[in-house]
Amino acid sequence: MNTEFMTQELDIFCSTTARLYYDEACLQVENPLNVTLTLLRQTALCHKCQLKFWTNINPMGTLHLVVTVNAPTIISYRDISRSDQSCVITYQFGPQGLYRYVLDFSCDYVHVSRQPETIFFDLLVFLVLCLIVCFAYFTLRHFEVFLRAQHWMEKRLYAEKSMVPSADVELKDNQTPSFTQAVSEVEIFRKTVFDEETNTEKTMEFSSRGVNTSPSIQEVEDVEPKSLEFVEFEALLVFRGLVVSLWIFFNVEAQTVPLLQKSPWDGLKMYDLRIGWFYWALAASFYLHYHLSLSRGESRKRVFLRGVLLRSAIYCVAGLCYNHTNNTSIKGQDFQPQFPPINKLRIFGILQRVGLAQLVTSGVEVCVMSRTIKRGPLRDLKESWLQWLVCVVLVTLHTSITYLLPFPDCPTGYTGPGGFHDNASAVDCTGGVSQYIDRAIVGKDRLLPVRVLEQAYPVYDIPRRFDPDGLLGTLTTCFLLALAMQASRIFILFHRHLDRIMRLVCWASLQLLVGGVLCGFQQYDGPIPINRYLMSVSYVLVASGLAYLVLLVLYLLTSVWSIWSGFPFIYSGINILVVFYGSLVFHHTFPFVWQIPPENSDTSREYLVVAGWNLCVWHFVCYQLLKHAIVCPV
Repeated sequence: MNTEFMTQELDIFCSTTARLYYDEACLQVENPLNVTLTLLRQTALCHKCQLKFWTNINPMGTLHLVVTVNAPTIISYRDISRSDQSCVITYQFGPQGLYRYVLDFSCDYVHVSRQPETIFFDLLVFLVLCLIVCFAYFTLRHFEVFLRAQHWMEKRLYAEKSMVPSADVELKDNQTPSFTQAVSEVEIFRKTVFDEETNTEKTMEFSSRGVNTSPSIQEVEDVEPKSLEFVEFEALLVFRGLVVSLWIFFNVEAQTVPLLQKSPWDGLKMYDLRIGWFYWALAASFYLHYHLSLSRGESRKRVFLRGVLLRSAIYCVAGLCYNHTNNTSIKGQDFQPQFPPINKLRIFGILQRVGLAQLVTSGVEVCVMSRTIKRGPLRDLKESWLQWLVCVVLVTLHTSITYLLPFPDCPTGYTGPGGFHDNASAVDCTGGVSQYIDRAIVGKDRLLPVRVLEQAYPVYDIPRRFDPDGLLGTLTTCFLLALAMQASRIFILFHRHLDRIMRLVCWASLQLLVGGVLCGFQQYDGPIPINRYLMSVSYVLVASGLAYLVLLVLYLLTSVWSIWSGFPFIYSGINILVVFYGSLVFHHTFPFVWQIPPENSDTSREYLVVAGWNLCVWHFVCYQLLKHAIVCPV
């Protein structure tokens, strides 16, 4: 959203011929009366907010005013001498549209003088182009065009030599090296399994696809490798790549299309899912790594110190380093002309929350996780009852603090954005007790600047600093990580496709149902609204439930039906942290992105081009990293 036109009085006027920004339209307001009228407005995104003063219009006057198109706009006008006479309308304007509204107290509709541009046309063209590129890639790969071209080039390269290329580059029927084979060479798993026929435990080695790659330590020649699959790594890698692709896409394009913008406070949009899914994807991978280490015979102390504790320290240090470079930016992603003083360094952040939450959740898992696989239809719940007990304690503690702990100058249990919210009854209470706890522990100067809340700031006019990655939300983040680890536990403990599919569906349905009940199946005024800023329990359940469904679809496509290799998301999924951290650091750096000229900011077309280019560059980087066997572990 272009916040300048929402906050600066000097920029409220427009011209009928000049081009506007991508999120603006022009409204021609006519006053046919002989009295001065007062105009007020408010965006429909602002829940329970009073109308704000817009401008005055003189008798028999005409004004051309800029209006935003990201959400319906509430417009009211009244005679300044008669407060009882007024009109209120709500209208959804379109980008670059020209509208006419006559203030004659008939409360008539807004008339369209120039048709607006279609908001989703450029997005549709972008998606069609992406599908064409993917179709072309799969077609070329199906006919082995890349391998044939490589074989032809190598023959020309070695034409002057008597020695031909090695056999591993010759083209043979049904021996096309696929990416899934390359992935399986990246990491080999050793797993202790239970053989139901002999009632003995046997140690096997598996590739990332769950295929037996070597003889077992004990003889198991009578057991088929397919029956010993314990995890389908491709689905998780593709999910990780999809999440980080959404992340880098929204870094550029989360402004021009209302559907892709973040929620101002309560609510759930596609943008709001990316942070929850990022936590979820990392936690699912954490579980696999820790289970692999324990099944290899490593001591729990070693896994905790060199796995859990060291990983938490690395995440926290990496987050602090990024905050030191990007501490006081308006958008939170711009390099500063000078480093901020150490006494104003932001403490909290996304990576810091990952480090703290996984220290708790992974620590519990490592201490009680079973090294072997046991039989039984409910073995995933029997082996994790202590973990869920810890989650119940954390969620209860979070809910009790949020809704029962009193704090100064604010109503107990308030979880709103403050500012204009609820008729400005709690202006300085942004985030409720979460803000109070963060200020009491680290101080107000170490929190996120107000204007970083891009969507919430212009809507609710938040006056105080608030950090959405604060301490209180870490409690529910631990719950989110535990839900993600449950998905990995299903893939490890159950080998049949049907068992995995049924459990993924059941867990997804249960989480979505409970999350819907907690929020009252509504955006506002529910018992516990969906809120990503506060990491509410309802948000955790809904985000995790949707992640289960997406993982299920990817599992069906990549492993059960084998109709998709995961291209191109599997490349970025392997190096998810490289893409995540790199996209933050190089957010305004060529060749990843470039500055869009102001004369081209009237449509979302160039923003989509930059976002698509950014995606392609990062996928190419990840492909080159994998090609050279460079993998950054999560």
